[in-house]
Amino acid sequence: MWRLAIVDDEAGVRRGLAALLDWEALGFEAVGEAGDGETALALIAELEPDLLLLDIRMPGTDGISVLKALEGRAKRPRVLVLTGHSDFSYAQSALNLGARGYLLKPVDEDELEAKVREVAGELEEERKLGRIVGKAKTGERAANLARLLSGALAPKAAAEAFPEGDFDAEFQVALISRELARGIGDAGRLEETAGDFFSLLNRETVPLERYLAILFRNENRDTLRRYLEQFHRRIAWLESRQGEGSRVTGAIAALGPRGRGPEGLLESCASAERLAETLFYREDAPFVEAEGTGGDAGGAVAEVAETAAPADVAKPPRAAGPIQAPDAADVIPFIEILDLTRIDRAFEALEAALRSAALPPGDSRNRCIALAMEIRATLMAKHPEKELCANPVTDLVNVIMESRYLAEAVSAVRLYARGVAGEFGEAAPGNHILKVIQYVRNNYAGDLKLESLGETFNCNSAYLGKRFKEQTGESFNSYLDRIRIDAAKELLKTTDMKVYQVSKLVGYPNIDYFFAKFRRHVGMTPRAYKTGGKETGGEE
Repeated sequence: MWRLAIVDDEAGVRRGLAALLDWEALGFEAVGEAGDGETALALIAELEPDLLLLDIRMPGTDGISVLKALEGRAKRPRVLVLTGHSDFSYAQSALNLGARGYLLKPVDEDELEAKVREVAGELEEERKLGRIVGKAKTGERAANLARLLSGALAPKAAAEAFPEGDFDAEFQVALISRELARGIGDAGRLEETAGDFFSLLNRETVPLERYLAILFRNENRDTLRRYLEQFHRRIAWLESRQGEGSRVTGAIAALGPRGRGPEGLLESCASAERLAETLFYREDAPFVEAEGTGGDAGGAVAEVAETAAPADVAKPPRAAGPIQAPDAADVIPFIEILDLTRIDRAFEALEAALRSAALPPGDSRNRCIALAMEIRATLMAKHPEKELCANPVTDLVNVIMESRYLAEAVSAVRLYARGVAGEFGEAAPGNHILKVIQYVRNNYAGDLKLESLGETFNCNSAYLGKRFKEQTGESFNSYLDRIRIDAAKELLKTTDMKVYQVSKLVGYPNIDYFFAKFRRHVGMTPRAYKTGGKETGGEE
């Protein structure tokens, strides 16, 4: 069981939070509570909770002070902060200090459960990763390599830790981002995929906390570039199999320069780590590499197809002076008159400015969050008669914080602004969902996703999904599957089309996926349904 602690200066709120969810079913055990920040810090030191529900506004030591006190601790809890409608600036400070999200008071039960499940998933992934790293370190060599790359083993000491002549080679280090490759599954899937893919090359794999390091030895640079480009395609394909195909898969790896011996190995790794901070800005290339990474060292082991090295491999972006980006005052006039074209142009300018500035990813995310909050606060003050829903901006913060690339973060704010503009131009949000339902019924065979529908109907996709479920009683994906399967049943019974033809016609280009969906909804295969419950051979 994970350990939960609740910190709020109101005893009634603490009791309410403790009773709001079935914590045990979610994998948590309530181990303590506190009414002020000072007591909370003592509780955290003693009980080491995994999850902390923390009120921002408390007398004395407030929630922000607690988060500051937790900075730098080796073992610190995941924190969800509790805030009022007027405390967005405090919430932003909390996110900058490592909070995993925030919840508006009074806390919504469904929203709290969703965030708790998210945190539980992170904790489970961390546990699995710990097992993987622990298994790798059972071998003395893997342990020493990890120590060397992390700085715990000095280069001069490497001669004692490794066999003589072990570093008499040219090394080049690639760091694959665990965060950017998370769409393929858990950490073990990344290790397994990379191990199989690079098996023909002279390399060693070292699991690190944020990255999977691949240490290439005496390999041809162009060979590595081709392999990394192909590995990027493999990851994108695996993500599509996991239902992540609608997301952009940009650069996922950084390739350091070549270096000889332990010092050269460390410099290549350090350079790759610096480059990895720029991956957030590179949706347009498979990986980033240092300029002038060096020529051939010879000795390539792999036999690969003779293809040109990718021309669009990313070089790190360069900062270009102060950011000249639009602010809320530039966007709000277009929101009020429902001028979607100029809203889009404003956010194109924002993306260009942030990309040119090449700030740390967290800073760019925070600028996007600040802009969304400023837009909302200004419009609420200027138009108190409008009921601007608070939930979309709450969801929006989480979407931005979890964005893998800059374009995703900016697009989330842009869609939020377009959605707010839609509230100015359309008074009946219920009719909005009816239009979506009609659109789905007319276009179910297409590549329909909440993200694209959000753009079509000018609203945030998370908000659209929530409103859709409220009005229809089922999630968008469940509804879409039901409409498609009903159409497939009709075609199977009334036409002579093959199963694979029906699959494509109702929106499932992957026939295996169609079979799985059909069996789940109907209880039999499409072939059995077509033949009245009898399985027959022949072409699908």
